Amino acid sequence: MQKLLLAKVALIALLSLIMLAVIGLIGGVVSERQQRQTEAVNEIAASFSGAQRTASPFLILPYVEEYEEKKYDARGNFMRSETKREDHSLVYFPAELAVAAEATTDWKHRGLFRALVYEWQANETGTFSLPAVLPYAHGHADSQLIPLTPRLVIALTDPRGLVRKPEAKWDGHALSFERGSGGGTIEGSIHADVPLAWLTTGRAAAFAMQLGLRGTESFAFVPYGDATHLTLHSKWPSPSFGGEFLPSPQATQIGKDGFTASWDVSGLASSAQADMEKCVQAPRCMGLSAEQATAVRFIEPINIYSLSNRAIKYAFLFVALIFAAFFLYELIKRLRIHPAQYLLVGLAIALFFLLLISLSEHLDFALAYGLAALASTILITSYLSGVLASFRPAAVFGGGIAILYACLYGLLSSEDNALVLGSILLFVVLAGAMLVTRKLDWYRLSDGRPLESV
Repeated sequence: MQKLLLAKVALIALLSLIMLAVIGLIGGVVSERQQRQTEAVNEIAASFSGAQRTASPFLILPYVEEYEEKKYDARGNFMRSETKREDHSLVYFPAELAVAAEATTDWKHRGLFRALVYEWQANETGTFSLPAVLPYAHGHADSQLIPLTPRLVIALTDPRGLVRKPEAKWDGHALSFERGSGGGTIEGSIHADVPLAWLTTGRAAAFAMQLGLRGTESFAFVPYGDATHLTLHSKWPSPSFGGEFLPSPQATQIGKDGFTASWDVSGLASSAQADMEKCVQAPRCMGLSAEQATAVRFIEPINIYSLSNRAIKYAFLFVALIFAAFFLYELIKRLRIHPAQYLLVGLAIALFFLLLISLSEHLDFALAYGLAALASTILITSYLSGVLASFRPAAVFGGGIAILYACLYGLLSSEDNALVLGSILLFVVLAGAMLVTRKLDWYRLSDGRPLESV
């Protein structure tokens, strides 16, 4: 009897390993579908507009320095003078900036897969404080400085996302934007010329602008202002805030109807201005590749692929618990269950996870989970009613499986508490097994007689 018992335990362990391999294959299917989802998002971003990153407008005052360079021969004799030109720029950032933005979201589809896209609409107002005397600098003796037309520049990562031509005013004068930064140095930017006659030094100049951008999944804003106040509202219920600056907790509200968040950023807390000044002086730069920013990501409340992956992590635990329950039932009732029957029940459990991912691509995740769990429970219960030669114990097993599915859904729905809930579940299962077998005389298994309590 002991040899038969050990052989049965070894066979159940082998079947468990087989089920582990089957579950691994199902996990591979989920990973493949998740990869296809990522590819679909990239394809949509490539044809629509990618993750957007923009910034406060800033003012570039370009000027040219002309000077005479004398040429001498090898003996030091004067030959001629050549006129040289060097390009320079002054850069000014908003002294104050207030941004009130609204983000609306929508879905773009590629077959069964989809990407979350948004449209950002912002009203920006602020001031530029120019000194009474602009600090044009001479780099050479007796040089002549020639001021060029100033430019108001907005850096973008993907100008394709512009909803329409931005509307802006400088001290009441309308501005017209064009592609590029004007000087050709900052990639992915737009600019508007600000005539020198409009610049009034020694006082603050007011500007106002309306900017609309489309993008995919995430948005970032670089606060170039000396003092920047940004407010963002959206009806999307699940934002994820990131970047170097997080919104104020007191001014942030998140609910099922959407969210409102506010940022207050001081220029002293950011190196963004210094980074952009270097960018303007460089022959060519990406502009927004490394600046500090506020960021928000519009995430799905329920990501079917990540939830399915998490569910599969518990699949082997399901199989192990049910196999253990069968084994204890065999010992207590002296009813032999064939290894093939173990295997079929294990496959029915594994099929639940495949049903879950396939149904959730077409239905709401909660509905897909309920249908998959119901189908799996009914299948196993009806099968066990024949295996156990009675509907009552089969119904008990089916009820236990339904409870396990309910517990798993609770674990998936509460990511922050998944560890503690999972630990409690395992403790309850182990305690139940110990209570059921606490009075069994395991040594009597060797003589083949019915187990008795002691």
